[in-house]
Amino acid sequence: MTSRHAPDTLPPPRRRLRQAACAAEGIDPDVMFPPRSNAALVAEARAVCASCPVRPACLAWALDHPRDAAYGVWGGLTEAERAAVLRRRQPRDPDHPRPPRTGGRPRAACGTPAAYDRHVRHHERIDDACREAKRRHDAAYRARTTAGAS
Repeated sequence: MTSRHAPDTLPPPRRRLRQAACAAEGIDPDVMFPPRSNAALVAEARAVCASCPVRPACLAWALDHPRDAAYGVWGGLTEAERAAVLRRRQPRDPDHPRPPRTGGRPRAACGTPAAYDRHVRHHERIDDACREAKRRHDAAYRARTTAGAS
């Protein structure tokens, strides 16, 4: 039997469930769904997952079905850890990390100190023109402040 969701090398889902350590070893379901604040129970659930032969498939299913696996430890990860994995999976374009502006003041042109500050604020790549403008601005500021202090 083949599936469009799982590789042919994995057993069908029902058989996989029977092979899972949490099901095969008769683990209490409460162990796999510990309260978030109880680190000892979370560690116990992770220990069960560590020896599980179907852990990768379990984690893949939980990441593909976040609503169905909203709580508990799945594939050795807690809800917060799975959410972090899903956030990292979202593609980002390094040249355009933010959505286009719809209003407000126009952006400062590249090659100005204001554009340098914008790049830093938005974690954008800083081009040479902005870096040089910032260097000139800082040098002029230092010259003004040291001249006024004397």
